[in-house]
Amino acid sequence: MNEYEKAVDEIIEQIKAERKKQKISQEVIAKKLGVTQSSYSDMEKGRINFSAARLFQVCDILGIDIINSKTNQLMSIDSKSI
Repeated sequence: MNEYEKAVDEIIEQIKAERKKQKISQEVIAKKLGVTQSSYSDMEKGRINFSAARLFQVCDILGIDIINSKTNQLMSIDSKSI
């Protein structure tokens, strides 16, 4: 697993933890995204990849500021690849 994949996995874990903290079901998130609960569950489990747009949608629903929370980490990954 490369650094980018690790960063994405961390974001997904943050999403999952925040969803549970707020006591929001996968079904509620899925409805807001226009997907089935099982599809959303597969996204959280990594069976289906989150697109960047979908990742931002979920973060917006949960009130996660993904830009501020991960910018430094993602920037450091980019600089290592240069």
